[in-house]
This record gives sequence, C-alpha cells and structure tokens, in this order.
Amino acid sequence: MITSCNNCNEIQGIVISELLNRQINDSYCDILNKAIELDKEAIIKISTIEVSDAAGYDHGYVLIRLIEKIGEQEYLKALENVSTEQKKSIESYLWAGLEYGGNKIYSNKKLNEVLPLLAESLKQ
Repeated sequence: MITSCNNCNEIQGIVISELLNRQINDSYCDILNKAIELDKEAIIKISTIEVSDAAGYDHGYVLIRLIEKIGEQEYLKALENVSTEQKKSIESYLWAGLEYGGNKIYSNKKLNEVLPLLAESLKQ
C-alpha cells in the first residue's frame, strides 16, 4: 500500500510534487530532511529510493535541489560506497532532474557540466 505524504509539499524549500507524493510515504520527507542536515545514511536512502514512471523526474529534481543545498562534495562523500547499480540509478534520476526539473540555469546542460565531480564518480 502506498501512503501519501500528506504534510510534505515542501521540505526546506524543496518542493515535493503531487505526483511524487502519490508514490512515497512519510518516511521520504523525514529522510530528505535528515539528508539536508548531512546525515550520510539519509543521503544514500533518498538517493536510492526507487520511484517509477513520471514521478522519477520529480524525484530527480528533489535530488538536484538536495545537492544544491548540501554541496557536491558532501553528496559525493555520502555516496562513496554505493554499488555500481545504485550509481546508474542515481545518475538517471539526476539526468531527469536536470532535464525536466524546471530550473532554467540547467537548461540544455549535461550532468558533467553542472556537477562534474559527481558525474565522474557515478561513471566509476
């Protein structure tokens, strides 16, 4: 059963879309909040949560916004031990977040242009 995250439309300035809200539960919001506070386990959890269909684009947007808040270096530190499969999944979400997240500063930019260290790390 999927439980909606009813009181989670925004966490510290990061918008949680209605579409994404339909696929997640309340723990998503708690995990995101902890990730913003630099909890490494939370950063890994939020980055590796599986979201399907169009909500994946919204989840990618959330990850991009998280990285903006905590910085590329902190995000990289947290992900240093994730599996190759998890890295591929994270890379897909980030690509979607850049491409369809609605932030004009990333328009027509690739992951390696916006987050070069992270892009390199995810390829390894």
